[in-house]
Order: sequence, then structure tokens, then C-alpha cells
Amino acid sequence: MKYLADCEGETFEVELVEDDGRFYVVRGGERLPVELLDGGAPIRRIRIGESEWVFGARENGDRFHVLLGGIDYSVRVQDARVAALSSVRPAGTGTGGHGEVRAPIPGRVVRLLAETGSRVERNQPVAVLDAMKLENEIVAPAGGRVTEVLVEIGRAVEKGQVLMRIEP
Repeated sequence: MKYLADCEGETFEVELVEDDGRFYVVRGGERLPVELLDGGAPIRRIRIGESEWVFGARENGDRFHVLLGGIDYSVRVQDARVAALSSVRPAGTGTGGHGEVRAPIPGRVVRLLAETGSRVERNQPVAVLDAMKLENEIVAPAGGRVTEVLVEIGRAVEKGQVLMRIEP
């Protein structure tokens, strides 16, 4: 699975691969084994290739704060497919900044982060879909007011199905 990690204004593409029960991280063509040495929160140890790291991590909204080497990094991780699809303006959006929030993939609605009447910003997460046991954040194509929510939590949706409508 490919991910985009936005860290302090820089974006990195990273792929996480499972092979024979082991995990590998692939970046820039280099494939390194990854092993979580202990899973105890809030401090964790991980081995990537030959290097071991001690870090702390906590979730804050759509970001993670990672403490590594005494420096607190703010990181946003997103499925690369969802990021690519959400960067494309969906059909039905006009220059006025309104549009339809569509499901980029088939899945099941697990969370609605906006409701009818809510004000949302462009790229603000408005729903979460579960697809093949992975949660995918769906973002607003433009800022505005949610005028209609067309799905319910737990409902299966098809690729391209309208989830919400937004007007300026």
C-alpha cells in the first residue's frame, strides 16, 4: 500500500509491503525490512533496515505528532490513491467552489465528520470509508456549507456515489 506523508511542508511517498509475514518499507526504490520491537505506548522502538529508532507518537485529528531525537514533527499520512483522487475536482464542482463529495472507491461508511448545515474548508476530512479493512479519509473538494448528506454510517457505497453536497 502506498502512502503520502506530509511532514513539516515536505511530502514523501512511502510504500508498505507485506511479504511472507514480514513488513518492508519502500522509498526511492530501496526496500528495507521494518520491525516494531515493542508496541508499548507512548514510547516505541522500531527497526528499519539496520537502524533502530526510539520515538513517541500521538494522534491529533488528521495528524500525528512524532517525537524523534528530541524534535516534535507534525505528520499527516494519507493513502496515496485517496490523495490522488481527492486532488482531482469531482464532476459537478463549479468555479463557485461548490460540489459533490463522491466516494473515490467502493467501501462502507464508518464515520461522517460533517452534517447538513456544517461549514467545511477545502480538503477538510468529511467522511471515512472502510475498504478492505483500511480506513480512507474523504475530503471536501471545496469550502462551503454542507447542504445534503446522502449516506448513513454503516452503509455500503459504490465508487463515484455522491456522499454529500456542498455549496458556497
